[in-house]
Amino acid sequence: MVGGSYALVVAVHHSAWYQERLYRDLVTGPIAECEQAATSLSNVGGERRLIDALASPKPEVRAAAQKALDARWFSAEGVEAARALLAAENAMNEGHDEEALTKFDQVILLHPNYAEALNQRASLLWKMGRVRPAIQDCERALRLIPFHYGAWQGLGICHLQSGNEEAARKCLMIYQRLRPFDDDAEKWLRRCDELQRKERRSKPRPPAEPVV
Repeated sequence: MVGGSYALVVAVHHSAWYQERLYRDLVTGPIAECEQAATSLSNVGGERRLIDALASPKPEVRAAAQKALDARWFSAEGVEAARALLAAENAMNEGHDEEALTKFDQVILLHPNYAEALNQRASLLWKMGRVRPAIQDCERALRLIPFHYGAWQGLGICHLQSGNEEAARKCLMIYQRLRPFDDDAEKWLRRCDELQRKERRSKPRPPAEPVV
């Protein structure tokens, strides 16, 4: 009987109704309780509602939602994987690119479905000028988490660097829809526009039709 009651509690806490209640607490409740509501929503599988909260006009709500999402994605493969990923991230931030790449490779070899590790390795590969494998890592991350805003941003920037402004714009517009208050999206979209205008100006004009 106790086991049945526990299963019922778990089912209720993972239900759409309970997630909606936590979402309302997050977006309409006291600012001081935003972070707890976002963490609770993450713990019951409410990632999509946390994504919705990124469009809130309240910066505190957006910050709490992003923090909860980042923490969930970072810890998705367990404590040991998160520690290994943190070591790779630290090496990257300290400028030890080859060491960081080796560490990322090891993490992903053991945890091939670790979307955040793929996303971060993509950032490093882009930094190292290896755009094609960076694109592949972003695409792998998005197959695992289709609303991973960091991977959409990274994919857009990689396409931009490779000269594919149209693909870059599509990715960055998705990123902007996921994080509408982030100024980075507008900055990169303006960069797309600048490059497209420059490309149009550099193309030779077709010869004028002869006047008969």
